[in-house]
Amino acid sequence: MATAEKSFPQSSSPNPGIARPVAKPPRPFFLRSWFALVLFIVFIAAHAIGWKVAEIDPSLLIQKSPNISRFVSQILQPDIIAHDRGQLQLQLSSLVGSDAPAQNPVPVQTASPANPAFQLAQDATAPPTEDKAYNLALTASSGLVTPGQVVEISGAGFRPNTPGTLLWQSTGQSASVQEIGTFVSDAAGNFKAPATVPTDKDRVVNVGGFPNTVVAQQTWEFGDPRPSQTVKDVVSKIAETIFLALMGTSFAVLISIPLSFLASHNLMSHSLVGNVVYVIARTVLNILRSIEVIILAVIFAATVGLGPFAGVLALTLHSIASLGKLYSEAIESIDPGPMEAITATGANRLQVITYAVVPQFIPQFISFTLYRWDINVRMSTVLGFVGGGGIGFILQQYIALLQWNAAGTALIAIAIIVIAMDYASAKIR
Repeated sequence: MATAEKSFPQSSSPNPGIARPVAKPPRPFFLRSWFALVLFIVFIAAHAIGWKVAEIDPSLLIQKSPNISRFVSQILQPDIIAHDRGQLQLQLSSLVGSDAPAQNPVPVQTASPANPAFQLAQDATAPPTEDKAYNLALTASSGLVTPGQVVEISGAGFRPNTPGTLLWQSTGQSASVQEIGTFVSDAAGNFKAPATVPTDKDRVVNVGGFPNTVVAQQTWEFGDPRPSQTVKDVVSKIAETIFLALMGTSFAVLISIPLSFLASHNLMSHSLVGNVVYVIARTVLNILRSIEVIILAVIFAATVGLGPFAGVLALTLHSIASLGKLYSEAIESIDPGPMEAITATGANRLQVITYAVVPQFIPQFISFTLYRWDINVRMSTVLGFVGGGGIGFILQQYIALLQWNAAGTALIAIAIIVIAMDYASAKIR
């Protein structure tokens, strides 16, 4: 008996008479469980407390940004090429800072009847190349100034057609030197230029009433170019840095290799004595690695004195901890197959290590060692700040003396060495 097949039309739309559940959007992750909510609240609270503890002040950063831009611009103009230089300088030391502007500004003036050009010759004992004397005069439109005020500075008797800078020298606890304007003298050696008094009140208004100083300074170059003294000093110290890092790394490798075998679980876990030695070795590496290298440098500088030897000792101790951990983890990750095969032939532990472990370990050993040397070169820069020798020692002096152009030269040398070592290590690997 034949049965008729019934076909039902396929509805392209849902039946309006049947209610379907509406898909709800997923809840935020911090509302999916009580633990997630508590974790989110702790995260926000920690950052709020951290903002206060760290004294985060974006407005202060914006306020001080002109100083940052000035430092960066000088760093980007490294002291590489030197010339003989002549310099004229006259100080006007009678600008008194005040909270209120002067009602009737009174100009102040200073003069130098015979101020010769001070010249930095290539040979410090050489006589000046100019015998000309300059009769300088400097005038400020007001002797009473307020923070941020624009004062007109006038000069006479300066070197003709030569650019110059106007500097502010404050007194008291916030004593500093800051550029407040520039000028270019005319054919007669005269100029008029606006100068903006620093906006920081503590750099202008002194509680003791001591006056501030405005300095008009011209500097010009003459003679043949030559490598600057900064370049010579930086080259000498960068070579010291490379060898400092080399010796620290080499000493660390000699100690780290045997220590890494003792800190490898797959080699030392076959007996109770081995497990004890493994725990001791790991503990020593962890303790050494927890002490920052700069602290070690301070300790050794106090022990053996300032200089590169203290830096070598600090790098050696810190590198032992790092390389020992890296080497031991590389040993623990080797393929156990060759070890089992050589052990099955009746080889002792030393033979197993020599023929099954070392061949697998060498490529990573070379990579880790070169990488550590690269790290030590960069660490040597920091060690110099605490008396560990190297390029960091003179870099700290340049920064302390506000010689940002010389600091830029040292930073360029450090970058060149790091790039060169990265290229060399890639080739060696």
